[in-house]
Amino acid sequence: AAVRLVDAIRASRSSSGEELLPHGAVCHSFTGTRADLDHLLSVAGMTIGLNGCSLRTELNVRVAAAVPIDRLMLETDCPWCELKPTHASRALLTATAAQMRDHDAMTYVKKEKW
Repeated sequence: AAVRLVDAIRASRSSSGEELLPHGAVCHSFTGTRADLDHLLSVAGMTIGLNGCSLRTELNVRVAAAVPIDRLMLETDCPWCELKPTHASRALLTATAAQMRDHDAMTYVKKEKW
């Protein structure tokens, strides 16, 4: 999907002669590979959005660590994309076990549909 998106952006830019993303763009909830990340970052103004869904696996965490800080957007997406105990990223949190329990008691509530 990243390749198709970047190709579409480049095709639009070349046919119009104008910058397609003059105000930038965000790749929301990024879960791609390192190749996908590099491809997206090749577009000027593209920011990479990360949230809990972006940090589920060890591979996701390694790719997320490669996002340049000036191209990173931290997304909360609350309450649907939080860091869950089953996510690989959970091991990287520095909160104490008691703080995690307190946080989890507040986080895992019934999520109403809009």
